[in-house]
Amino acid sequence: MLLAATGVGAGDLLTSTLAGSEAGLGVLWCVAVGALLKWALTEGLARWQLSTGTTLLEGWTWKLGGWIRWVFLAYILMFTVIVGRALTSACGVAGTGFFPIGEPSQSVFVWGVIHSLVGMALVLFGSFALFEVLMSVLIGLMFVTVLLTAIVIQPDWAAEAAGFVPSIPEQGSHWVLAVLGGVGGTVTLLSYGYWIREQGRRGRGMLPVCRLDLAVGNGMTALFGVAVIIIGSR
Repeated sequence: MLLAATGVGAGDLLTSTLAGSEAGLGVLWCVAVGALLKWALTEGLARWQLSTGTTLLEGWTWKLGGWIRWVFLAYILMFTVIVGRALTSACGVAGTGFFPIGEPSQSVFVWGVIHSLVGMALVLFGSFALFEVLMSVLIGLMFVTVLLTAIVIQPDWAAEAAGFVPSIPEQGSHWVLAVLGGVGGTVTLLSYGYWIREQGRRGRGMLPVCRLDLAVGNGMTALFGVAVIIIGSR
């Protein structure tokens, strides 16, 4: 569930919706291929950690030297500022859509701050178990809502099936690359090793368990992406 929760973000929603609107159902195959690629990447990460007892970042430092930590620090600082700002703004817009507070610009700011404070409180005073439960509930609600919406609009099932046959849409290859890269996320790859450490998974004997939950998480992410493309195509 955590894999699906971090793998499905605002960027995935926007990219998949626009891809469905511009390129139609012809990019559905990209979702399946993208999910398979992310499964392979994350499975390799899990296999490394269970075999060596070190995370991906620790492995980089071990094999490549200490300089990689500074490169990663520069990356994570830029990532934090850019993505944090975008997510805060997105949360502000979503909160304003449900419960506006005063002027629109003021409401977006207030709801952005509220969401940030809730996130900070969860980090400072919560636990991994609480985080896991909350994310499982929220991603479950989002997943069911989007999936039901895709079914209720009564899509052309034959056209959907044809969309899983690999082809380059007339609108250009950029939508293929966008959807392939948009399935799942960078944070998922970086976080997975720490999640399995929190759950006490150690040794290669736990690899089948990791493969199973990666299959479930990436499967949910793929279904979500397919549903959003179907909705966007209408």
